[in-house]
Amino acid sequence: MERWIHEQWVKLLHGPLAQGRSTSRIQLAQSLHTMFFGVAKDYPEVWGIRRDFYLKAAEVLWRLAATQPESVPTQTMAPLLKGLITMQSSGSVAWDSWKKGICCMVCLLGLAEVEVAEIMGISETSVQRSMDLWVPALEGTKA
Repeated sequence: MERWIHEQWVKLLHGPLAQGRSTSRIQLAQSLHTMFFGVAKDYPEVWGIRRDFYLKAAEVLWRLAATQPESVPTQTMAPLLKGLITMQSSGSVAWDSWKKGICCMVCLLGLAEVEVAEIMGISETSVQRSMDLWVPALEGTKA
């Protein structure tokens, strides 16, 4: 699944999304939802792994953005990506993949906390607690 998601992001980022260099997080989120619902339409059993799908997709986008920042055509994400990459390399935040996935869905993809809570099967308060770990560290990265 991870390889397929990676291929889909690369296709989107170098294809339709690359046309306009001012891609917004909303367009990235829309692409993610389109990717998921396209698979779920053909394979209804995917609904059972929706949380894992979204976590994996957020992580793959994060890795693409961290290793190939030029591949993510969103100007507005540059300071945020720099902050997240700095946090990862410095070890200033515990690198829990669950919380990192939640942060990626909210910060990089712009999904609402309530939407992330529904996808993850947790309360909105739990999403906010996960974000509390990241947001203070990110505040220091804004110039």
